[in-house]
Amino acid sequence: MKNKEDLAESKKNQGACYRIQLEGALDPRMMDWFEGVEVESVQQYDESARTILFCTGMDQPQLRGVLNAIWDLNLTIVSVQQTRTPEPTA
Repeated sequence: MKNKEDLAESKKNQGACYRIQLEGALDPRMMDWFEGVEVESVQQYDESARTILFCTGMDQPQLRGVLNAIWDLNLTIVSVQQTRTPEPTA
């Protein structure tokens, strides 16, 4: 039987899931920047576009890499949410 510390370490090593919503549609040429991330484009009720990045099983350094790519591409973040499981909207 595992103790609390072992369970916490096990959970930490699995990584987390993040849902990052960006303003606008992501240019297909930018997809290479987000290897290993599921990318979905969504049309909003007001006809504006949003891009949602589903980052599954990421540790903090990997999340930082995705956020750095967003920064480098000068994209606007609408929201970042940590989720328990992947949540594709399709």
